[in-house]
Amino acid sequence: MLAFGIGSAVCGLLMTSMLRIGKVFNPAILLAICVMLIGLGLIARSGILELQYIAYGISFIAGVQRDAFHKVRGMLFGAVAVTSVVQIAFNFVAQSLFSTTGPKGKLNMSWAAIFFLTLLSFAGCGDIGYVSDQQFAGAAIFMPTAFALVIGLIALGEPRKLDPGPTSGSLIA
Repeated sequence: MLAFGIGSAVCGLLMTSMLRIGKVFNPAILLAICVMLIGLGLIARSGILELQYIAYGISFIAGVQRDAFHKVRGMLFGAVAVTSVVQIAFNFVAQSLFSTTGPKGKLNMSWAAIFFLTLLSFAGCGDIGYVSDQQFAGAAIFMPTAFALVIGLIALGEPRKLDPGPTSGSLIA
């Protein structure tokens, strides 16, 4: 938890600093995540550190990601911690018992389905990472690095501001 919290705090400082000078932080954070993941992957492959230290690094990165990318179309979203996604999915199921219409005029069950599918993708990607890591040590770290790199390069080339703000109504475009 401490590594996650430190990652979140460091990211918060970086985001606030960049927002204050009018800079977009998404590309910088995504590319920093890539560099950290590559470093952790290489360390994992080399075996110079015990796996618990790799896990601390992953937790730090998870804190960074959670702090930087905490909003999706105004909805709180846990892209790292599965617990918030589970809570949101079941919350929409419960809300559907009282009203079919949810946020933005969409069905509550549609929102629930989005979050349940997110959980399914977490599980599927975990399986893919485990199986690939059995064939190539570190693959479970290098695969998300490739995705973050692609998204970071896209964000770097995007001329409009894509950053979510630090307030609860902010959006990721």
